[in-house]
Amino acid sequence: MGTLTGRWVPHDTRDEVVDYVRRWKTRTKIPAARLVTWLGLGASKFASWWQRYGKVNGHNGPVPRDPWLLPSKREAIVVYHAAHPGKGYRRLTYMMMDADVVAANPTSVWRVLKSAGCLDRGNRAESRKNQGFSQPLRPHEHWRVDISHVNSGMTPVRTSPYYPRSNGKIERWHKTLKGDCLRPGTPLSLEDARRLVTRFVARYNHVRLHGALGYVTPADRLAGRHEAIFAQRDRKLDRARAERARRRETPRADATKRESQDAATNRTEERLAGESRGAAMSALRSA
Repeated sequence: MGTLTGRWVPHDTRDEVVDYVRRWKTRTKIPAARLVTWLGLGASKFASWWQRYGKVNGHNGPVPRDPWLLPSKREAIVVYHAAHPGKGYRRLTYMMMDADVVAANPTSVWRVLKSAGCLDRGNRAESRKNQGFSQPLRPHEHWRVDISHVNSGMTPVRTSPYYPRSNGKIERWHKTLKGDCLRPGTPLSLEDARRLVTRFVARYNHVRLHGALGYVTPADRLAGRHEAIFAQRDRKLDRARAERARRRETPRADATKRESQDAATNRTEERLAGESRGAAMSALRSA
């Protein structure tokens, strides 16, 4: 029995050892622990064999979970990210979901992009945080409304009195307008700037997904279509999870079925061989 220690043992051999111990324990009333010791097996190994009786052996590698994305979907995420540069992974998640490219949660998309090296930033500028505020040295050096918007033909509008939050909202809009429209577009004239701003405002309201609104467009939110969009996204996620589970379950079921069939075939062959040997011995005794 020393050949059963320190090596991989087929599940049918493992079950035969368990059957052997059970049979002689019942016939001789000898404790199973003593029989296992005589066989040269460790108590923990035999206990594991006892618990796994009737089950086929599996590999010890990481078992794929049903929610895991398939390789084709992971590749589709990376390709979509390359085709839409400058988009955050959260906005990218819902863009892909609405376009029926990949249905996954933002965490999964971040992991795929991170593992593919798509979220690694290059050399970053040195942060000026906690270095103090540079006080203005002359009048009108700090403006609440950026002068670039005044030069673009916009009319300044004062914020509501005793309501400082409105100033923060307009400043945040200025950042979005400059970062996503004026600076990338580089207008060369006033008319060019007006054309860029007009096109960007239309895209902002009807195409761009807004994070504070649950990644729907302001037009959809205003029209009350956001609840239907959220429900549709949930259905897509449920269908995608079910499809991934089905794709992973099919190979596992087929492998388990093949192993069970092989085990049954081996046991049938061993039983027939035993019967043949028994018949041969009976014939010899009668002769």
